[in-house]
Amino acid sequence: MKRFLFGHLIVLMTLTPMLHAQSDYVSLLISAYGSLPNGDFAKKVGANPILTRRAGFDVGNDVGLAKAGYGGGIELNTPVLVNGLDWVINLRFLANSTDPTTAEAEFEHFMGDSVDLIYETGTWINIPVMTGLRYEYQLLPYLGAAVFLQGGINFSKAASRSGTIGDVKAEQTTFEFARDFGYELGLSLSLFKKWRLGLSYLSLNTPRYEGSRTLSEKVFPEIFSRENKILGEERSVSMYVISLGYHLF
Repeated sequence: MKRFLFGHLIVLMTLTPMLHAQSDYVSLLISAYGSLPNGDFAKKVGANPILTRRAGFDVGNDVGLAKAGYGGGIELNTPVLVNGLDWVINLRFLANSTDPTTAEAEFEHFMGDSVDLIYETGTWINIPVMTGLRYEYQLLPYLGAAVFLQGGINFSKAASRSGTIGDVKAEQTTFEFARDFGYELGLSLSLFKKWRLGLSYLSLNTPRYEGSRTLSEKVFPEIFSRENKILGEERSVSMYVISLGYHLF
């Protein structure tokens, strides 16, 4: 899949001069986004949450804890080849907060219900840069329906995680930005050639995140060191995206 998307991206970039030659008309769309996490990205805890001397409060493989999110972006549309077909390039910023309550309850039960644990998680950041094709059919003079498919690169930062027991910071985990390939498939409606309402499925693969984790020896007495490097923690990222856009020109 990665090779296919990368090849698709390279071909489109190679054809850019020819595509621009087809028409002088270019439109710029600005959009607001709402996102609904899907699959493992939306799970609130894994099958076997555990405490380990390396992973601290381990919520489970691939689990994202993500909640509904928001974002914004811009998109450049250039007509190509046939009437209704556009070559598109877009840049978006998507943020999804997280819900640690289920994981916190599991860890408290694991440690003993009398333990006063505060488990907190941060916000996911995804910045997909994509290109592809969009075909629109004019249903009425003021209404059009379109399908689109695009692929590209996503710059992603996983949500931070921390656990506090009493006055002891048991864990503090932060991540750096990672990149991976992704794709998007969707439908949209255009009104008066100015407004656009879209619905799509956005798959951003399973990035491998690097970062750092600091653990307390008071909670994890068997640790080798307080600070540990994270060298490739995989988390699956996918979501459904709703967009409302306006053509500036």
